Amino acid sequence: MIELNLNEEEVRLYLKAVLGELPARSENGTTRPDCPFPFHPGGFIYMDPANGCFHCRGGCARGELAVFEMGRAKLPGLREARQAVLRIIETEKEKARLAVHEAKERAMLAEQEAKAAEAKALEALPYGVRKLFKMINRHPGRSRRHLQQSSHVGAYRFRKAIRQLERSRFVTWEDHRVAGGKRRRIYFPVVLSQPSATPTTNDEGNC
Repeated sequence: MIELNLNEEEVRLYLKAVLGELPARSENGTTRPDCPFPFHPGGFIYMDPANGCFHCRGGCARGELAVFEMGRAKLPGLREARQAVLRIIETEKEKARLAVHEAKERAMLAEQEAKAAEAKALEALPYGVRKLFKMINRHPGRSRRHLQQSSHVGAYRFRKAIRQLERSRFVTWEDHRVAGGKRRRIYFPVVLSQPSATPTTNDEGNC
């Protein structure tokens, strides 16, 4: 005969499926669904959430989760009830697996759309600005001085390019304290699919 060896997660899946929501718990941690047997309408049972074993407050029934299913679904025997419990749990597990798979697909699609949006937005920027962004994207966390030296452009053109990236919210920055109490500004690329909170400043002398 089929036996039920359920864990707490499987009991939770079953109860959520057949009741629509998880029932309240008593002070000692037992779950308290309504009694599925018609002997005393409005009564409830005490169920161990770890394995589904229960006993009725009114004394009409007790046993494993399959006994609860017998009363709930009006099934004639324990074997049919155990099979029904396992089918319900497996159906809920499959729903959860599909939900995870769909969430991963949505995340991949969102990432692809973000990259496409980034590429399209970059096309509208001057070549030097695009080059600077690609440098920040490849080497996030580099200082402003390091980026200017690596870009091989003058200070004016570099400031203009970095400001355009900040205004366009392609990059964000942080100020880090270094020796001597000075600050070093470091830059990071921004994912366009997420809201950006790029700070603005006119404090170029501290970079």
